[in-house]
Amino acid sequence: HYITHVAAEHESGWDMTSRFNNKCLNYLPVDLNCLLYKYETDLAEFYKSIRNYKKSEAYVLQSEKRRRKMNKLMSNFNKGFYFDFVYKHNRQNNFYSVAGFYPLWSRMATYTQARKIVDHLEKFEYDGGIANTQRTRLSDEYKQHDYPNGWPNQHWIVVRGLMNYGFHREAARIAKKYLDLNNKVFK
Repeated sequence: HYITHVAAEHESGWDMTSRFNNKCLNYLPVDLNCLLYKYETDLAEFYKSIRNYKKSEAYVLQSEKRRRKMNKLMSNFNKGFYFDFVYKHNRQNNFYSVAGFYPLWSRMATYTQARKIVDHLEKFEYDGGIANTQRTRLSDEYKQHDYPNGWPNQHWIVVRGLMNYGFHREAARIAKKYLDLNNKVFK
């Protein structure tokens, strides 16, 4: 099944990363579920705006079900962060990636959870912005979505997520670092 796992990793948008340990199909990713949560809450608002309250309520219920399940499986209270869930082994993966900031972007986290997530910025923050993953336990082979690389979309997710919860100083710092890096490379 190696090729199927590789194909799934490519489809995840994180092609390639140590985050999935070459077995992407075994994971329930935090970021994917936050994207689905955001779509559900957006669709609930849309249907409410056109007065289709039945569909709106259905999407509200689905988003709440997803939020509860994610908090059960992916939120680690002791570490104050969200991790992918390895359903094949019925456990959280304890690999740090910026996917753990998606609950801020999707507005799924409580303020208490958000504050704890923000405390982990130092694991990802460098002179040029943020790196996608932790520095340690990386694959022997180079993978483009691992430390030290940081991607534009991931920067935007982190910055927008920080702003959603009022962490404007942190958001501005990350954005400035990334823009300064781009300006330097451009020049």
